[in-house]
Amino acid sequence: MNQGSLYSAAAGVVDVILTELERRGDLPAEAWYLLDAIFRGESHGRTVLIDGSRAEIIDYCRNRIARALPLIEDAVTGAVGEEFQGIVFLLGGMAEFYPAVSEILAREVVASTGERKIIAESGLSEALELIEDSS
Repeated sequence: MNQGSLYSAAAGVVDVILTELERRGDLPAEAWYLLDAIFRGESHGRTVLIDGSRAEIIDYCRNRIARALPLIEDAVTGAVGEEFQGIVFLLGGMAEFYPAVSEILAREVVASTGERKIIAESGLSEALELIEDSS
């Protein structure tokens, strides 16, 4: 990835990170931030060959991350500190394309206190703004 432009390696990176999430149930903060950057990136028509089919890189990456939402939702419950913030950034940015993530963030707002609540509120605010802007 270069200044928001995705290249074919982004698809493999997403696969590796999400496989690790499935295996461990959590990820370091840096992995969440990388998923967020990839999700918000643009492929400008670049494609990648996956299982014999061509797909636009951004479509593949966003769809792969969206399919992992149950794992992401499970991870957010036990996440703390920077890891929690990274997940919230990712979820907030996903709302434009997947409005249902706002429900995950809303549950976190209700269940959280202190700094965690502030982070969840910020993510929910971003999500709701993106949903409104996309309407």
